[in-house]
This record gives sequence, C-alpha cells and structure tokens, in this order.
Amino acid sequence: LTLALLLPLLLTWPRPVASASSMTVAPGVVAIDSTDHQCSLLEALEHATGVASHADCSNAPDTHWTIELQHGTYHLTQAYGSGSSTGLPVTPAGCTIELKNGTLQRSSSDPFRFFHVQGGTLILKNITLQYGEAPDGGAILLAGGSLSLQDSQLLNNQAPFGDSLGMGGAILASGTGSGSGQQATIRIERTTFRQNHGAYGGALYTYLADLEVIDSTFEENTTAVSGFSGGGALFVEQSTARIERTLLANNTADGVGGGLVLCGAAQGVLRNVTFYGNEAPGGSALYLSSVGDCASGTPNLTASFVTVAQHASGPALAGNTFTATMKETLLVETTVPACDLSFTTSATWQGTNLEHGSSRSCGVAPDSNLATYLGSLANNGGPTRTAALLWGSPAINAAQDCLDAQGNPVLTDQRGTGYPRPAPSSGQCDVGAFEFQDFPTPTPTSPPAPTPPSRTPTFPPAPTQTPTPTATPTPPSPTPTSTPTPTQTPTPTATLAPETTPHGAAPPTSPPDTAAVVSSPTPAATAPSPSSPTITQLAPQTGFRASSTAAVLLVIAGALLVTLSFLLQRDQRHHT
Repeated sequence: LTLALLLPLLLTWPRPVASASSMTVAPGVVAIDSTDHQCSLLEALEHATGVASHADCSNAPDTHWTIELQHGTYHLTQAYGSGSSTGLPVTPAGCTIELKNGTLQRSSSDPFRFFHVQGGTLILKNITLQYGEAPDGGAILLAGGSLSLQDSQLLNNQAPFGDSLGMGGAILASGTGSGSGQQATIRIERTTFRQNHGAYGGALYTYLADLEVIDSTFEENTTAVSGFSGGGALFVEQSTARIERTLLANNTADGVGGGLVLCGAAQGVLRNVTFYGNEAPGGSALYLSSVGDCASGTPNLTASFVTVAQHASGPALAGNTFTATMKETLLVETTVPACDLSFTTSATWQGTNLEHGSSRSCGVAPDSNLATYLGSLANNGGPTRTAALLWGSPAINAAQDCLDAQGNPVLTDQRGTGYPRPAPSSGQCDVGAFEFQDFPTPTPTSPPAPTPPSRTPTFPPAPTQTPTPTATPTPPSPTPTSTPTPTQTPTPTATLAPETTPHGAAPPTSPPDTAAVVSSPTPAATAPSPSSPTITQLAPQTGFRASSTAAVLLVIAGALLVTLSFLLQRDQRHHT
C-alpha cells in the first residue's frame, strides 16, 4: 500500500535540468602550454568550441560552456592563426559560450579583434574588451547567431576605414540571409561603449539584425571618413532596434548622425532615452536616411519620453525620406536648431512636445525657460547619467499622459526601478526622459555652451616582446567583407513591451502645469498586442537542486522501512 501511494510521487518528481559545463581559467594565462597544469584562456576556448581537448581545463565534451576568468587582465599578443583578424577561436553554430569576470586586452602592434561568432551564441558578463582593432568589428564580429552583453565595457576599439569599410568600431553584427541561424541577434544590458572608432557606427553597426539596448551608455565614440561617415555611436541598417533607458552622449560623426543613424528599411523604437552633446553636420543627435547606400527602404522611428539637448555642428534631428512619430519629447538646444526642415515636415508629433527658445524649428510648443531648468549630465541615480529637470521646469507635469507612442504605459523614467512615473502617483508625467521626484536639485543656472571632451581614442603601444603560444592550431577565420545584398529583407515592426511592475511614488510636490500641449492624435490606453516582443532579463539555465531530491528520497526510504517493520511485527504476533 505504501509503495502504491509513493510510486506516483517518484515518477512525477522533477528531474535535474541539464546546465552548462564550466571551466575556470588561471589568472592572466592566455597561451597554450600542456605542461603547466593550468587552464589558459586559449585552452578553455579551444575546448569549448571543439577545436581541441585540453585536460588542464576539462575532460568532458559539451556544447554549452561557462568559462570563469579571475577578474584580472588577459593580454592577447597575437592573432589566433596565421593571417587571422581574430585573437580567439571562432564560435561556431551549435556552440554556446558564456564568459565571465575579466578584462581582455590586445597588447600587440598587430591588429586583431577578440571574438568572431559564426552562427553560435556568445554571452559576455562583466567583461571588458579594450584596444581591439580589425577592418570591421574592432572587438567582435557577429556573423549570424546571438550575442549578449551584460554589465560589460567596450573601450578604445577601432575598425579603421581602408582595408574594409570600417563598420562597427567595437561590434559589427550582420545576418547572413534568411533561415535558421542566419539572423544576427544582439541584446545589450548595463553596458558602456566608450571611445570606440570606425567609419560607420563608431561603437556598433548592425545589418539584417535584431538589436535590443537597455540601461546602457554610448559616449565619446567617433566616426570619420572625409565627411561621409555616419552614426557616431550606432549605425542601424535594415535592422530592428529597441533602445530603452539609455544615454548617447558626446559622440561625433563627420557626416551624419552624431548619436544614431537609421538606414534603409530600419525600424527604431526609443523610450526613456537621452541624446546629449553629440556632434555631426547632419543630425547631430540622429539621422534617418533612405538614399544612397540606404536606398533599400524607408526608415521608421518611434520615440517616446526622449530628451534631446546641447548638440553641436548641425540640427539635432534630421533626415531625408522617412517616417517618425515623436511623443512627450523635450528639445533643449542652445547652439543649433532642434530640427531641420525635413524633420519638421515629416515627423508626427503626439502628446506634449517642448522646444527651447522661440524659433519653433520643430513646429512644437516653444518655451524660453527650458534650458535654464535643465541640469547637465550627472549621476542622478539609476544605471546611466541623466539630465535632471530642475524645480520650476515647464516640462514638469506637462505630459499629456503616461503612455508611449504605441499605447503602452511608461511606469519609470530613464533611471528605472525606484524612479516612478508619474511622481507623485496621482499627478501627471513629465516631458522627456527624466521624471522630477521632488528630491533636492541644483540651483537653476544659465546652461553653458556644450564643450564635449576630447574624443581622440588612445591605443596601446607595441609591446617589447610577444610571447608565442605553443601547439596553436590554425583554424580558418574568414575576413569580413563588405555588407552583402540580401535577396529578401523583411523587417519586423519594432515595439517595446509595457512595463508591468509599478513602483512607489515620491512625496507629492508639483508646480502648476505651464506647458503648452500640441493638438495631436492620442493613443488609446489599451492593452498591447500579445505579439509584441517583451523585454525580459536573460537568466542563466539552472538545474534542480540535487540536495532537495536526496532529502525527499531519504524521507521516502524511511517511510518504507517503518512500514516494513510494522508488517514484520504484525506477522510475528499472528504466528505466535
């Protein structure tokens, strides 16, 4: 009877879920040496990608590996294989590598990037990549497959124009066509791109890719090719980009799009984003293009609760043939127009949009006090710096509602959890990426003219000696070529999912509503489509705890022993 009762429990009890195998790399050790009894970086990656087996790292084969570094710096002194542009083994299709906790640095006069992903999956957590250099994708080349960056930094990488097109100073992400494993997917969380340099996309260039950026910073990245470069930070071509709670500051392009370029059939959705102090002759903040190399289609931009401030060289928002919907936008420009003529006539403005000064370059409500009551970039809480609204700003409590342009509720400002919209909860939302929380703020002062810091990236000197790893195989590592022309390029409509967790509100203190409201269509506050992609945290795969299973099995065994003992005693009494 006892067995009959317990058997279903045993059959349905959860079994352990398969998880990634793991390796730990010795501090600072890069080269292959089978005699030192240490797991090096190259040995671990060769073992994980199936190039070679290294007993110093593991005796088991697998296709999903977690590789733990030791929080130090790992100096790469040469490319992986003769003629290669990559310093580490290629990540092939069917292989997943998660690399954690360390710094990789190119310490060589020879140019090479760190990673080349060919259809596989690469996850970087708390990783710094610095001084990479390659014709395209100075630090990472993603050719199909998936790339995830979490709590990481990409610093001083470059893709110089000349040997190739110089696409993606830090990352080039390109799909290779339609079909399984051919789409390039990138997710960037709490990651900083600083002082990277290229010809197109100083930090990141995407083509036929799906890009998501959350809680991240792009600053002091540059592009330069005799006036024809674009996307000082981001160049998004025929791709889908969803960017939320992110800062693009002090980036420079000598052509168009100091912060961002949407090219051809690109779809961009921005929410709680700040553009600050970027510089370019055309679209110093962002540029939308459908001509020349971008003639593959018409770019579309949807932007909600965005702050655009203190840009230089050319109009902040510009483009040629495009569609754009702007909602609850704060435009604070003191040296350049906020919009060029094409943006003024082509964009649709919803909700309350405010522009500093009296020029009405965007055709929205003007106010001469906006610059006086906008702080400089500072650490006001949250994962990125923000430009705070100061007490008395006409943008406070001026938003028409707290919905984005797609009808989704926006429950926090750019700083995320702990900074709710609206504040107080019974009030109205503020215009732009920052929600005034009634915390102490600096005394209002006249804003200084923007003075972006020097953006000349520095690169490491050539080392005096270059160690050569032994027994290093030479796998094929194709050099990236110019962007392919796809036979079909369907681009899905980008959306940002509604936030689902409300946060507590600050004490109620709000000034009178002084902002003008632009008459425009108001999106209905309806539930978003179930088909809209949802922003979720990436979670590592975990197994069921073996200790819990063992404890339950011991309880079951004890119950069986007690039952058996009782039956034996009853049988003895019966016979006596």
